[in-house]
Amino acid sequence: MHRLEAYFTLALLFISIFFIICFPLLVRLKKRGYSTFKLICGFGLVCTIILILFATLFYTPIDLTRPSIENINIKPFLWLQQVNGIDQFVVEKLPNVILFIPFGCLMPMVFKQTSKWYILLIIAFLTTFTLEFIQSFIGRSADIDDIIMNLSGAIIGYMVYVFSRYMIIATNEAQKQVMKCHKNR
Repeated sequence: MHRLEAYFTLALLFISIFFIICFPLLVRLKKRGYSTFKLICGFGLVCTIILILFATLFYTPIDLTRPSIENINIKPFLWLQQVNGIDQFVVEKLPNVILFIPFGCLMPMVFKQTSKWYILLIIAFLTTFTLEFIQSFIGRSADIDDIIMNLSGAIIGYMVYVFSRYMIIATNEAQKQVMKCHKNR
């Protein structure tokens, strides 16, 4: 569990420092007419992308002398066959899912072109594949399970986006109906 706690601690520390540094920029953009919601989503997406890069590429020391085929796993769900499969899921696989949930949720909020599920899935796949490809050359392991877990996180995030969008639309419609009823009295 040490690795998972380290991710959360580093995430909170990073987001706090990044917010302090970027706060003046956010204030200037707000004064220029950008919506607060859009600014928060954009800030969240930038933090998510930097956190993903940190967790996948820079969390452990880079070793350019170790790239080899031995660091690549192309057999999906191999961890299920191991004795400590559940522990490995909680420590290694679950953080991959959690890491990409904000990515899947915030991408369509910031970039309207990604509000179609298949476009978001393609971008998430290209992102995670690129990260795993790079990992195979810097002494880290590249794992098909990481790609699957990252895509799962992006899909969960996209479902959160769709659900929240639906709830906002439904709430706005309900408010319009209430206002219409009050006007008719």
